[in-house]
Amino acid sequence: MTHYTCTECGGESDQPGVCRDKDCLKRGQELTPCECTDGEHGADYEEDYYAR
Repeated sequence: MTHYTCTECGGESDQPGVCRDKDCLKRGQELTPCECTDGEHGADYEEDYYAR
């Protein structure tokens, strides 16, 4: 199922929209659609922690 994530803070939503985290550098920017089923949002490495 498609969900939407912020690649900076890791915020997640079931609906498209923008990041609403007041402390996020990407606040107000569009969330990225994601189809993952494992909750990793395409992050394979430790360095990609914030993409989760």
